[in-house]
Amino acid sequence: MASKEKSLSLFVLLMFGVFQGLLFFKAGAVTPNSVIQEAAESHALLAWKASLEKHSLLHSWSFHNNNATSGESKRNTPCIWFGITCNAAGRVKEINLFSASLKGKLENLSFSSFPDLTILNLSSNALHGTVPTHIGYLTKLSILDLSMNQFFSDLPHSLGNLIKLTTMYIYKHSISGTISQEIRYLRNFIKLDLSQNFLTGSIPLTLRSLTKLTTLSIHENNISNSILQEMGNLKILIDLRMSYNLLTGSIPSTLGNLTKLATLYIGENKVSGFIP
Repeated sequence: MASKEKSLSLFVLLMFGVFQGLLFFKAGAVTPNSVIQEAAESHALLAWKASLEKHSLLHSWSFHNNNATSGESKRNTPCIWFGITCNAAGRVKEINLFSASLKGKLENLSFSSFPDLTILNLSSNALHGTVPTHIGYLTKLSILDLSMNQFFSDLPHSLGNLIKLTTMYIYKHSISGTISQEIRYLRNFIKLDLSQNFLTGSIPLTLRSLTKLTTLSIHENNISNSILQEMGNLKILIDLRMSYNLLTGSIPSTLGNLTKLATLYIGENKVSGFIP
């Protein structure tokens, strides 16, 4: 009899434990895999912070954050850190460090640690060096704003991997080289601003594929040759800025197809002929 009562008690305890466990996971508990991913994101951010020459606003980036709850502290989540926003699953979805007084290099940030990142805004800082090739790991990125920093050299071809990009601002740098042909893969572009750099070469023919563009700014570069006839394919373009370049030839009549165009700057080039 005692043996049966003992067995029954053990069974009840076991079922209670299972029930508690189910409640725990139903309530949105963190799975082992999510904890591992959180740790990877946290360590990647902290490693980048450690590499920066200046990061005075990132004092919350720490495993000893006083604002964290006991559960968050144990998980080492970056979701409560300055400039970081997470999705419902606790993955980093936005890094917004606009005008955050940062100085250093972007190449020390492990982009592969952020598979769910959709917004990266590092504008108006003092980041320098090159835009690293491994930025191409951010395949869910929709908005990339690196404007008003101190990047130089060519833009990496790996930007062509970011096929979900709708907005890319990389203006006011010392970026050189040409506008990559890989731009043809970025067909979700709505806004593209590469102005105030040192870009050379022609406007790429592949630009005609970006039929969702509403804003295109490539002014204040060293872009040469003629304005493409194919730019007439960009039929929902509202804002087109190409002034202060080395463009030659005539203004193509196909720009007349741009019936939604509200702003057109072509001044300070070497175009000739009549306005169509």
